[in-house]
Amino acid sequence: MRYLESLNLALDQIMSDNQNAVIIGEDIKDPYGGAFKVTKGLSSKYGHRVISSPISESSIVGLGIGLSLNGFKPIVEIMFGDFITLCADQIINGASKFPWMYGSNFDLPMIIRTPMGGRRGYGPTHSQTLESLFFNIPNIKIISPSIFHDPGQILKDTFYKMKELNLFIENKISYPNEIILKEQVDDYNISIINNNTEFVTLSLVFDRQTRPDIVLLTYGGMSNICFEVARDLFIEEEIIIEIIIPSLVKPVPFSDFHESIISCGKLVIVEEGISICGWGSMITSNLNDELFDSLKAKPVIVGSKEFPIASSRKLEDKILPQKSDIKKAILKIL
Repeated sequence: MRYLESLNLALDQIMSDNQNAVIIGEDIKDPYGGAFKVTKGLSSKYGHRVISSPISESSIVGLGIGLSLNGFKPIVEIMFGDFITLCADQIINGASKFPWMYGSNFDLPMIIRTPMGGRRGYGPTHSQTLESLFFNIPNIKIISPSIFHDPGQILKDTFYKMKELNLFIENKISYPNEIILKEQVDDYNISIINNNTEFVTLSLVFDRQTRPDIVLLTYGGMSNICFEVARDLFIEEEIIIEIIIPSLVKPVPFSDFHESIISCGKLVIVEEGISICGWGSMITSNLNDELFDSLKAKPVIVGSKEFPIASSRKLEDKILPQKSDIKKAILKIL
């Protein structure tokens, strides 16, 4: 099943099972079904509960907040993640704070779904990875499933458990890709740990007793690129790499991978966003506090360069992190 299909089926089941579920977004009604077709077919089945909105991201999120406060469970789609800047005030000064400002007498269950990331040649205003803007905002969860998760299942779990605002990040390059689950990758040891969130560890190790040479920590659309790097280095250099891929980006589930980092002591963190003040910085800060004595080398962060993302595919590749950048970081530590 493709990443896109998993999300579409999950939304279909959510809408079928929950009369208080509402989907709001631009161009999400049939026959268009959204810019990336995640909502295709839903308006034909659920009518007025699929609301195709004007081009006003702030109003879309504001409507979602109002519906949430009145007993609905809205799922808001922002067509491109770049446009989430236009609803930052509704998110930061509204949805994240209302339950605290008014005595915590109510929850504010709401999901904002949005595609992030580049590698499609869409240019500087349609290719960014901006979830880091909300890393230091309390009362917001950020979820970003990879192709090694079941994104639809994670979306359903998020919907049924949510009491606060959830940013649900979907990387654009993942939409057409097939989901790769444990039983589909027979050559490698893949363990899936279900805790508070779905969490995947990929170890390119044929013997489970073999300790990895290095740990790669990543999420979202960089996961399949890291997998290709780990496979290549295993074949070419016999380097054993463990890849850890949390779908929960904030708060980071540190306890789920502390043990792996302690046993290995060498870590490369890969993110598609600009690494300065990003996800990797947040993680290394925690590791320095908690695991400093266990690290055998300074962690290396691989991310995008500090430039707007170009429309030219060749220039885009120069700005976004590539396989060669990740390999260079791994070999530098080893």
